[in-house]
Amino acid sequence: MLSDTAVILAAGLGTRLGKHMPKGLVPVAGYPMLSYSLGFLHACNVRRIVLVGGFQFSELEAIARSLDPKIEPVLNTNYEQGNIVSLACGLERVAEGGVLLFHADHIFRADIAERVRQARGKGMTVFTDHDRLLGADDMKVATDGTGKFFKRASKQLRDYRCGYVGITYCGPDMLPLYRKAVEEVIRGEGPLVSSERAMQYLADQGAPIRIADISGSRWLEVDYPEELARADEEIRTHGSLYPKAI
Repeated sequence: MLSDTAVILAAGLGTRLGKHMPKGLVPVAGYPMLSYSLGFLHACNVRRIVLVGGFQFSELEAIARSLDPKIEPVLNTNYEQGNIVSLACGLERVAEGGVLLFHADHIFRADIAERVRQARGKGMTVFTDHDRLLGADDMKVATDGTGKFFKRASKQLRDYRCGYVGITYCGPDMLPLYRKAVEEVIRGEGPLVSSERAMQYLADQGAPIRIADISGSRWLEVDYPEELARADEEIRTHGSLYPKAI
């Protein structure tokens, strides 16, 4: 379990936030968003953390190393394309073990880390919740009839069961298939698609992808100014529940 590597996708421009900086450097309650990503991943007990950056990479790298000297920043020169390209860059740095995929604009409470630790092992797991009202910009997930296995993910889904929370775990046994899926999606659909298309490719090939539910706890997604304001208020009020690297 401790051989797992976390890959943080943090190459985007953050234009929807109205900030001219990488999302990971946007301050939330006085700390860069990346600090909460690192604090949460440390709580998940991963062995390595690979940070895929792009826009203003040198600034992101400097802050990341100040927060965690062991972090491994990787430059995605094609950061204006879909984040599946960042995923490909991150997976290039993982030769063995499992991979915990993480999005830099999500902030999770510490108790969710325990659920992530429990779900790691073999195979692939997609983390979801069932207690949010999903909007047009949320990634929706359709499952099989039991609700235990992933079938499809899209923001445009009308028939869905839960919402994706931005965490995916790929066990060491699935890593070669995951890497191949990313390559095939980029080859077949181009580089402008999202990282979730790789999960979809595997599911379409018949790979069993488990669903892990984190409902009942609070997490934050920060895409827009109003979400940033809510996140700032939430963490200033309940900061002890959100681990951070300081």
